[in-house]
Amino acid sequence: GSGGGVARGEPVGSGGGVVTGELVGTLVAGFDGWRANLHRLVVHPQWRRRGLGLALVEEAERRLVAQGAKRAGAMVVLEDARALDFWGAAGYALQAGTRRHVKNLT
Repeated sequence: GSGGGVARGEPVGSGGGVVTGELVGTLVAGFDGWRANLHRLVVHPQWRRRGLGLALVEEAERRLVAQGAKRAGAMVVLEDARALDFWGAAGYALQAGTRRHVKNLT
């Protein structure tokens, strides 16, 4: 889109998977008008391998596309083989040549 920027985007927020009244999975998604990001996908161990994680990702992607996102990234711990396998199966590829930079603010 033209211009991009934080002001254009609206928060997608968190998505949750609820089964029989119990929250069993969550995913945080955001779009700032330029980048769409997925963070902190968590599914309760008793509910894993049933498609809930993928359903949360697909719903977040649907909401991101509705806001104009054309590409999304997911933060994944490189040492977590299960997470890497999940995100790969969901269609996400490791982006070569990038590294996350962080800074403690307090």
